[in-house]
Amino acid sequence: GEALNYVETTRGCKFNCEFCAIPGIFHNRIRHLPPEEAIELFKHVRGSGRHFSFIDNNIYTDPAYSKDLFRRMESMGMTWAAGCSIDMALDEEMLDLAYRSGARDLLIGYEIVQNTPERDIAGKFAYVRRYAELTAKIKRKGIMLKAAFMYGFDTDTLRYVLEVLKFIVIIRPAAAAVSLLTPLPGTALYRRYLEAGRLRVLNWKKYDLRHLVFTPVYRSPAVVRAVFEVLRLSAFFLLSTWGILLSGIVVAAVLAGSLFFR
Repeated sequence: GEALNYVETTRGCKFNCEFCAIPGIFHNRIRHLPPEEAIELFKHVRGSGRHFSFIDNNIYTDPAYSKDLFRRMESMGMTWAAGCSIDMALDEEMLDLAYRSGARDLLIGYEIVQNTPERDIAGKFAYVRRYAELTAKIKRKGIMLKAAFMYGFDTDTLRYVLEVLKFIVIIRPAAAAVSLLTPLPGTALYRRYLEAGRLRVLNWKKYDLRHLVFTPVYRSPAVVRAVFEVLRLSAFFLLSTWGILLSGIVVAAVLAGSLFFR
């Protein structure tokens, strides 16, 4: 098969999400590889395969840079995957350029869905009310989507779990994954939870987006862990017909049980 190729052209992200480690790692700075050097790198990568993945934190961090890069890539005959923010779909020209340059697979960090208080937070969450519309625009271009969500905010109710699953069914991504909110060291969330005395675990091996390392406010740790596992597995299985039926049964059972073990 083709070799797996990874390319980085940008470090940093334009957003400053409380739970993300990127702002702290790069000191809220954004740095780019000069476009000319990026093209030379692509030519080198092309020798071992026509498909590659950007490992940039967000391929759409600087729209002007992205447009320039995509225009230069059009004639290279390569296809690529990348992580990017949903606001790329606000610019029709950008979507056209991305597809013509080879975009075929995008990972979108939705994190939340519309009916949650976090939608009022500035940054990428400002687009939450348009998630479905913008997602449809990307898919119509012929670009496959993978969706990432997060569970564990203090305001995440049991209804929110159903909203996430409903949203996955609506947008029909190629794949969906759910991570558990984790106050990673160096993030604003970590500092806030540390000051509030909410950190339960200081073993960094547990900070893997799947272990509960802080004290929940409204539910017991056992319930949060159980609901997270159900949501994570259901998001994975929802992309098949049998998965939808199985997920519905399991979610209903767990949510009903959680009402008695709060």
